[in-house]
Amino acid sequence: MSPHHALHAHLELADIPIIDKAFLTVLGNEPFVLESFRDNESLNVVQDYIGATLEATRAIGVKCVNAGGVDAFKKNVRAFSLDDVVPEYGLTSREIFQRMQRATHATGIRHPLHLHMNNLGLPGNVETALATIDASQACGCILPMCNFTPTARRARTASPLRRRNSPRRSTPTRTSRSTSAR
Repeated sequence: MSPHHALHAHLELADIPIIDKAFLTVLGNEPFVLESFRDNESLNVVQDYIGATLEATRAIGVKCVNAGGVDAFKKNVRAFSLDDVVPEYGLTSREIFQRMQRATHATGIRHPLHLHMNNLGLPGNVETALATIDASQACGCILPMCNFTPTARRARTASPLRRRNSPRRSTPTRTSRSTSAR
């Protein structure tokens, strides 16, 4: 949830009864954060911003979605790998999420950085996912939506779970008890 939607999100969550509720605030593409990283500001600046935003929004943690990819998308870049440079800021997605990871860890909140990796839903995104996992630091992060889309060549092959020529299993028929068998 974007920080400026926090009040509305809390109002909607208040209308949902009986379940536990919480949300994360999305900061990975915030202009203030990206400008701070670009200008090599101290990690404390971003850490203070994260703390103030979490307090104001009452969120339980920080989410980073497609780090830098939002600005790249505005420039008509459709696929954005971990080491592509964000046009306006001169930072790579790797630099953004690693700095966000360190800043989030430094705040001392319980929930580690919640990172949606780049190129989710695009064919061949497994390479970006593996590079992201390798680039993760000892601070830890949560990688939701870690699903992989097969490449076009692999998508045409039959799944090993559904073999075309495999015999179908027959279902056993139930036999009714005969009354004459007594």
